[in-house]
Amino acid sequence: DVTEHGYVESAPKQDGRNMLMVLGPTKKKTEAKMDQVADRDRRMAQRKEAQEAERAAEAELRAAHAAEAASKKKRGPADNMDPEIDL
Repeated sequence: DVTEHGYVESAPKQDGRNMLMVLGPTKKKTEAKMDQVADRDRRMAQRKEAQEAERAAEAELRAAHAAEAASKKKRGPADNMDPEIDL
């Protein structure tokens, strides 16, 4: 079951109730570190793309909201009065 992660360097030995076995890694430390760095860089690139897409969507929403707010006419006090009332 450990063949994915390493290999058995020394056979299992029983010391009373305890059993000891020395395992060695299949990958060299530098290879494992390079894999970790590559994974981290890939995740950072994906996160950056997602943030840029979110910012673009937010900018579009703000522009749409600003255009909507600019197109609305401000209401004055006379706009609240009933048009059928003669003054």
